[in-house]
Amino acid sequence: MNGYTYIASPGQPTIGLTPINNVLTIASGGAIGLVTSPTTNTLTVNLNSSNLNVTNFTVTGTLTLNPTLVSTLDNITIGSITPAPATFTSLTVTGAVNMNPTNANITISPTGTGTLIVNPNTTGTIDNIAIGSNVPAAGNFTSITIAGTQPTSLKSVVTRGYVAALSAAYGVALS
Repeated sequence: MNGYTYIASPGQPTIGLTPINNVLTIASGGAIGLVTSPTTNTLTVNLNSSNLNVTNFTVTGTLTLNPTLVSTLDNITIGSITPAPATFTSLTVTGAVNMNPTNANITISPTGTGTLIVNPNTTGTIDNIAIGSNVPAAGNFTSITIAGTQPTSLKSVVTRGYVAALSAAYGVALS
């Protein structure tokens, strides 16, 4: 059967089926086209209009969304049942961000000429972090409190100041 089936109902979109190429066209002028492939077991939805409203859409296999124009995905929770990796070219967050995985590392490491800026509006804290242990750099502080024993190495700026203070206070030459 190489025919074309056409269904029309007054006040409703038209439906046409071409069995030769497995194309189901819904609405006049091909506004929505469904193409099936028995080889890849896929369904392709071609939209030739700017809007498609779908209610209660369920996919049990693989779903690929690849619009030809920049589009939006609004009011959707992604990965709430089965989270998976995601890749973005840009990410803007307008609410709270929580990164607290159990037994996992979190890396923020811009490459090339990228920089990292952390600039909150209010004072925060950094706890349990070794600063400058791999690549030390300059630091500016309004005040500093050192908890624990002072290092004994003469190469330490804090130790050199500590030794100079002891020399001045006790009149003893220390080196």
